[in-house]
Amino acid sequence: MAFALSVLRRASRWPVLPGAVRTGPAKPNPVFNPMGGQQLHTAPLLQYPPKEHTQTKSRAFRKVQQKKPTTLDFSGPSKEVEDENIHIKTEYHQDPVFADIPELTTDNITHDSLHTIYALPRELIGKFTAQDFPDYLYRDFSTVHSDGLMVREPFCRLASLMEARTTPQPLVLTGRTGVGKSATLLQAASYAHLKQWLILYVPNAIHWVDSSQPYRPSADPSAYLQPEVARRWLQFIRQINASVLNSLVLPTTVTVGNQTLAKGSSVDAMLAAGIDQPAAAHDAVEALLQFSHQGLGAPVLMAVDQLNAFYISTEYFTPENERLLPANLRLVRAFLPFFDGQKSLKDGLVLGALSMANTQFRVPGFGLEGRVTKGKEAMPMAAKPLEVPAFDKHETQALLEFYHQSGVVYHKLDDALVAKRWVLTNGNAADLLAYALKNTNVNRV
Repeated sequence: MAFALSVLRRASRWPVLPGAVRTGPAKPNPVFNPMGGQQLHTAPLLQYPPKEHTQTKSRAFRKVQQKKPTTLDFSGPSKEVEDENIHIKTEYHQDPVFADIPELTTDNITHDSLHTIYALPRELIGKFTAQDFPDYLYRDFSTVHSDGLMVREPFCRLASLMEARTTPQPLVLTGRTGVGKSATLLQAASYAHLKQWLILYVPNAIHWVDSSQPYRPSADPSAYLQPEVARRWLQFIRQINASVLNSLVLPTTVTVGNQTLAKGSSVDAMLAAGIDQPAAAHDAVEALLQFSHQGLGAPVLMAVDQLNAFYISTEYFTPENERLLPANLRLVRAFLPFFDGQKSLKDGLVLGALSMANTQFRVPGFGLEGRVTKGKEAMPMAAKPLEVPAFDKHETQALLEFYHQSGVVYHKLDDALVAKRWVLTNGNAADLLAYALKNTNVNRV
């Protein structure tokens, strides 16, 4: 302690280095002394070196950092070496294995293709960044170096409903954590892409309400704005629907910020106006959803993952420190009427998926047949549940064989091992992958 006091007293007498700029007060700054007695002092803050000084950077002990990929690339291992300073010991290193699986098309979405794994359409998934995938699904894709998903009964049912276009009531995928609800929802979005539908996909609804994004009040005291979230979502929707938006036109005149778009203008121009003016991004989102309600000339799929986040109190607060409800967020408020039965799509399907992996947003007693009460308001829920069951024994075997083909499972599979893992995991896909990772050393992206 005596040595520390001596150093602090001596620091207050340090001279200002030549060329340094004093940014603190002329006198030393007093600091509270928890030991009592005379206050200690520290030297004023300095900005050093000065702007005109050029400091030589040393390359000693420099660690090369590898950037995390922003998109998933499963085309195969690269044969080129980008950095000559990276040396790989082939004795301990094994390149990732890229499974050779066919791509999903409209022809292989039949009951004859059940238990078969197909890669998602590259034209669609190639436009996704890491944050555009559901969190857990992106982790799984990165682990097995593939975006292959199994064709299961719930997906075939959704494809049939989308083909018939006779489902005015919204649907919501239910089931235990890890059975594949997010995967089924993404498959439905892939099918909509193949059929040239307009896709309104929200992959991580929790990120809209968990206070991870900036927000601000609006002229309406009951509505709070999230301009950056709305802008990024418009940008994402514009990217994945590039081939469809070119043929869609506005049925009426629309004003987005300081830009007025006449009737007959392209819907893509409206989205671009909302992206260029973040303060008016909410106007573009609401206009897009309203035109989808009235009819845009193309079928529309509204797919919201982690839908339960829209029916539980948010992590945002008012200036009076009162917790906001999802309906108080203008961006979320635009989607709620489609799941509450107040609005419907003229041509398309409203589809959601529950996610109970994040216990912070797990709604206790979430009943789809009635009303969900959370906070001070009762929130109606008119969606019809569509259960995604656990994997049966045949699906478990097909999934483990895919992991073996991807290099995640190295040992030989037999009927006894498949039956054992099916019983131990209760047919849970997430637990099956966790088992595979415990029994191998897999190279992760």
